[in-house]
Amino acid sequence: MSENHSHYVTPLPVLLGTFLALVGLTVLTVYQATQDHVDFGRFEVGLTLLIAAVKAILVAVIFMQLAHDKPMNSIILVSSILFVALFLSITLMDRAEYKPQVDDYVIQHPKTADSL
Repeated sequence: MSENHSHYVTPLPVLLGTFLALVGLTVLTVYQATQDHVDFGRFEVGLTLLIAAVKAILVAVIFMQLAHDKPMNSIILVSSILFVALFLSITLMDRAEYKPQVDDYVIQHPKTADSL
């Protein structure tokens, strides 16, 4: 029962390029979260989720070698990550609508608000 299984070995330049892309996207995420001179407003959460989705896709496709697996596995994983990011960003876009109620609760209940 010997089957010939060949494993793809990812070349070192591809791995280093992917690593540098992940570091660059992490730096972009930190910059986007800490900068004050540009306000993305309600798109800030969506932008952060988009960057996180791109990083997750890079890790899955390159480091988990989905690029060399059956194409349907890659399609399913990439679409799942993008849909989760889309649904979370749509859900979180209306946080400005209920922020006044959260602020009122924090003012009225300061001891329980610390755990929020």
